[in-house]
Amino acid sequence: MADGLSVSFKAGAVTGMLVAGFALLSIAVFYFVLHNSGSFPGREIVAPLVSLGFGASLISIFARLGGGIFTKGAVHLEEGLVMDSEIECPMHQGIFDIKSGKAVSPPACDDLKTYPVKVENEEVYININ
Repeated sequence: MADGLSVSFKAGAVTGMLVAGFALLSIAVFYFVLHNSGSFPGREIVAPLVSLGFGASLISIFARLGGGIFTKGAVHLEEGLVMDSEIECPMHQGIFDIKSGKAVSPPACDDLKTYPVKVENEEVYININ
């Protein structure tokens, strides 16, 4: 299971880097197009770039609401501080209930995915279906 979690956390970091990379690329291309159009002398080019920034913010919010961006990167929740039946994220300090996976305290707003677990003869079974 540790290998699977490691892959998922690394994939989240890659996704975050891709989003940031595409954002920088879009700003560079937009600036190039505006600059070469000749329609924006001097500092007048700033207003369209700010508008692009607002649009990018909206896109990132919708991507977050859709679950498309995982912000934790390579941070493992298992490294968080455990208090009674709660665990604190070591990166953002959001708190989750260990048994239910429910987000208990901001900035955590999404519940963790949980799986039924059964112990038989000292072996642990996790139903991931």
